[in-house]
Amino acid sequence: METMTNTHDLAAALANSDVIFDRATLEQAIARMARTMKPDYDNADVPVYLTIMHGALPLAAQLAMELGA
Repeated sequence: METMTNTHDLAAALANSDVIFDRATLEQAIARMARTMKPDYDNADVPVYLTIMHGALPLAAQLAMELGA
C-alpha cells in the first residue's frame, strides 16, 4: 500500500494568500449568528454541534461559547 505524504506547507500557503475577512470581522459575524440562534434554544436543552468540515470545529466551538453552551 502506498503511503500518502502531505507536502503542503502552511507557511507557504499563508504567504501566498489574501486576507478576505480579519479576525475581528469573523468574531462579530459569529456573535451575530449566536444572537439570531439564541431564541431557538432558550427553553431547550443544549444544542448538539455537528461539524462536517475539518476547519469548522473552531467556528462551532466559538459559536457554542457565544450561545453560552
